[in-house]
Amino acid sequence: MERAQRPLPWLILLLALSLLCVSALADTTTNVTMAEPTMTTAAPTTTATTAVPTTTATPTKAPTTAVTQAVTTSATQAIIGGGTGWFDIHTNIDGAAVSFDGKYQGTTAQGILTVAWASTGTPPGTVTATKAGYTTAQEPLPAVPAAGHHAAVYLTLNPNTPQTGSMGLSSTPGGANIRINGVYYGTTPHTVTGLAAGTYQVSIDYPGYGTWTAQEEIVSGRITYVDAVLKQVQQYGTLSISSVPKGAYITLDGVYKGPAPATIGGLDPGSHVVELNAPGYEEWSGRATVYVGKVTSISETLTPSAQPPTGAISIASTPASASVSVDGVYYGQTPAGNRLLVNGIAAGQHTIHLALGGYGDYDTTVTVAAGGTATLDAVLNAGGTGSVSFTSTPTGATVYFNNQPYGLTPLTVPDLAPGSYPVRITYAGYGDWTGTAQVNAGATTPVQADLVQATPAPEAAASPLLPALALLLGGVLVALRVRRA
Repeated sequence: MERAQRPLPWLILLLALSLLCVSALADTTTNVTMAEPTMTTAAPTTTATTAVPTTTATPTKAPTTAVTQAVTTSATQAIIGGGTGWFDIHTNIDGAAVSFDGKYQGTTAQGILTVAWASTGTPPGTVTATKAGYTTAQEPLPAVPAAGHHAAVYLTLNPNTPQTGSMGLSSTPGGANIRINGVYYGTTPHTVTGLAAGTYQVSIDYPGYGTWTAQEEIVSGRITYVDAVLKQVQQYGTLSISSVPKGAYITLDGVYKGPAPATIGGLDPGSHVVELNAPGYEEWSGRATVYVGKVTSISETLTPSAQPPTGAISIASTPASASVSVDGVYYGQTPAGNRLLVNGIAAGQHTIHLALGGYGDYDTTVTVAAGGTATLDAVLNAGGTGSVSFTSTPTGATVYFNNQPYGLTPLTVPDLAPGSYPVRITYAGYGDWTGTAQVNAGATTPVQADLVQATPAPEAAASPLLPALALLLGGVLVALRVRRA
């Protein structure tokens, strides 16, 4: 019985150690999750700054009595003593030239010039201080100071105030004439100086341009800048065109202008190419000179053609700029707001073909009468197909176009009807890309998808109590086995 009770102290010791481990692990967990905040108190740093007051003294005229306190300067040390006094000339600026009764004495430095004078010499009467850009200052001098004494004089020089200003003028185009208050001042670019302060009427003109006018203000001591942009004055002439026979088709500078007779205005001055065409007649062409504000007349008699009778076709299209072929022969494009005239077409039936990008082709037949003009007004219908080109980063992504899988990028889907289509592009490990693609007839629409890699979900962190619980459970099992033994 005594042998069975001996393990009890060991059992108690083992249980105590297990509880201590659990307590220690719990303290560690508490320290990790609830760290005690550390407070740092920074000691304030105080910098004491003692400001030295600055006093600006305005020079004033000092009394003419001698100053008993001598001012010692490098200019006076060499001549101190022996019946000599000094005039201290103070100025509010440095570099002022000082003269006594018109005789130069020196230049002020650090606001002062000390001038030695024999106390028994002839006393000077007036002191003058001058400096470029400043007004001249002048004061009467006091009596010559006694030997070894100083007398102070204060002079104030003020900046000169300009009385005039300037005007800098430029223009587009350059070389324009300048007039200020009606007075000619040359051509642009130019700067006019010496203008008194005030308001001025400015006009700038150039041949073929309207005159530019404005009121400008001149301020003394400143430059007023003027930049004039002139507007060109368009001047036109007129052509009056007639033909025999009447009704010949007029083409001016390659543009159809209708049947003759006709008066055509708004033409730029200069030479223009005129063409007259009539079925059954030879074409006439020549040049006509247009003059500003005048009417130039042209009257031409056409020569009958020796060739078989022909006619013409007048063609227009909506929209314009369609290519026109007659019997497989290209004749040009339909002009905007006008008609394409095809001359010299043999009498009979002819095939006409019109083509324009993004529109369906237009084909028809017309019958041309000898000496007549067949008219065609074609309305083109929008049509055709387009395509979409798909690329992605990374490549090899699956393309779903119009909710149908079409393959992997890079990929081009052709023969699509014009319109808007939904697009989805997917790749394993990346987020889906969605959007729309607009398909246009006769064009390829590019679609570039930059896929973004998906972020993996974070793994759950292991609990720090698991080792403690395992140790506690092991201790209990060992204690039970010892007790049974």
